[in-house]
Amino acid sequence: MHDILEHLTARYLILVFVDQHFDEKGWFIDPQERPQTDLEQQAAFEGEQLCIAPDVKRRERQLVFELSRPLTPEQSKWLEEHEGKLFDRYYTKGDIEI
Repeated sequence: MHDILEHLTARYLILVFVDQHFDEKGWFIDPQERPQTDLEQQAAFEGEQLCIAPDVKRRERQLVFELSRPLTPEQSKWLEEHEGKLFDRYYTKGDIEI
């Protein structure tokens, strides 16, 4: 019930893509092929300086969609079917949470 209500009141859909260190065949990918941006390096450094965390565990990229209407059951089903395949995970947020 909570998931249904959340989908009905959501204003944003966020698809998350985790930067992997292995390709689809299991080969290791050199992280230098996807170097961190200056802002990522600064955020990681400041996070360490503030003792938020000793290091970064993973990098993620996100696509944020502003929803023009609530997700339909068909759209919700598509998201669930493609989670872990087309994108790593998804979640929705309301105006207050953004």
